[in-house]
Amino acid sequence: MRKFKIFMGFVIFVLVLVFFYIKIIKPESLDSKSISISSPEPIKLGDLHQGGVVFYLDNEQHKGLIVALTHADYDLSVGCTTKPIFNSPYGGCSWADSKALMTEAWGQELFTGEMNTKKLLQLHGIKSAFSAAYVANKYSTPEDPADVYWYLPSQAELMQIWIAACDVKEKNMLSKINKTIKDNNGLILPCSDDKSAALILPYWSSTEVAFNTTNAWNLDLGFGSVNFYSKDSSQYGVRPVRTFSY
Repeated sequence: MRKFKIFMGFVIFVLVLVFFYIKIIKPESLDSKSISISSPEPIKLGDLHQGGVVFYLDNEQHKGLIVALTHADYDLSVGCTTKPIFNSPYGGCSWADSKALMTEAWGQELFTGEMNTKKLLQLHGIKSAFSAAYVANKYSTPEDPADVYWYLPSQAELMQIWIAACDVKEKNMLSKINKTIKDNNGLILPCSDDKSAALILPYWSSTEVAFNTTNAWNLDLGFGSVNFYSKDSSQYGVRPVRTFSY
């Protein structure tokens, strides 16, 4: 019995020491800062990311859209001009060299511009016949991932650029997207609300007009108005975009 009492006393003593160490000594000996793990900042609209500016985020699918810091290189295609068009200093391209080329590039929604562009550039194997899509796809930056694919935005993607970059409440001020473009020596998008960029210039989408296939959709970034014009007779701006995952 005496040995049992001694044993139990020893067990209690050990338990007290363990409790004392856990509650008092251990917390004071740990530096909580030394074990904290910093998580990366979440990607936001207007962020500079992988050579472009984020203008749309789909948090459910973890996909986003990036707009290029500048226009496409109009010197690349005979269907384009570097001379100023409309009341802007920028050039532009025709959509196709013939309005008779029906493409069935009818994707209008977000994330369909890449499919449209691939369809255009694969049609008949005549890539340069579709000037706007051709120069958009040839755009590149040093920050491009290995599998990058720049393309001509769909109708909805072009509208989303206007919503994110041009439809700003603060009149006469640059949107965050245009500010990021300007801060990184790019060509700001010609939104009518941005006095430093008040250049009204329609931009081509990659979406052919399904009910009139001699035309393609474009959008005036100055006012967000959607129109369609003949694919071969009008030269408009080309602003490449691409997708990314996060």
